[in-house]
Amino acid sequence: MKTLRTPAIAACLTGLCFTFIFAAAVDARPLRSSSTAEVIIEGSAVQPFGDLTADWTEPAGFQAGQGWDVGFRFRQRFPAGWSVSPSFHYVEFGNFLADDAVEGLMDVGTKMYRYGVDVQYFFPASRNQPRVFLTFGAALVRNKMRIDYLATDEYFDEGANSVAGAAGLGVRIGNFEISGEYNLNRLSTTRFIDGQDSFNWDYAVLRVGIALPSSY
Repeated sequence: MKTLRTPAIAACLTGLCFTFIFAAAVDARPLRSSSTAEVIIEGSAVQPFGDLTADWTEPAGFQAGQGWDVGFRFRQRFPAGWSVSPSFHYVEFGNFLADDAVEGLMDVGTKMYRYGVDVQYFFPASRNQPRVFLTFGAALVRNKMRIDYLATDEYFDEGANSVAGAAGLGVRIGNFEISGEYNLNRLSTTRFIDGQDSFNWDYAVLRVGIALPSSY
């Protein structure tokens, strides 16, 4: 067996973080008080936990590697630093290549479609200064797994829904955002593995975002 991980994705997004910080520091602009809504485009490096990273030989293990997500949010801002933002994110984890004595090589993939609503609180800051924010949210998640049997070109594709929670911390610099977030995602389903009806699909993200020019 071997794990197909994607460390290059994490390195790339970490580089983007530093690029965004530098660009924003050079020409940072404050949030305009005349506008109360904005659209944020986001990308993340993703680290799975729980059963996602458990060894394939474990009863509920998927041995997924680091992955990525991409999404957007519409943020409505309110006085005193509060905001509410419906969001959508597509999350994909690194595939695992399993070598089974009976089935042969199997390509095991896991991913999610996350439909969320988040509440953020932006701490006060001086003009043109970074603003630290807290974020909390809940989401309806469509969790997907797929096994491709490479020896026969057959596959197994199944999904299950869950309600997930998230919390994190970030900083707004001009029109750019950087944040870290932990997602609590527990599934109850018998569709994935025979004899298993409970799964821990928690994961964490390192996220970068930028507000669209037309939205602020």
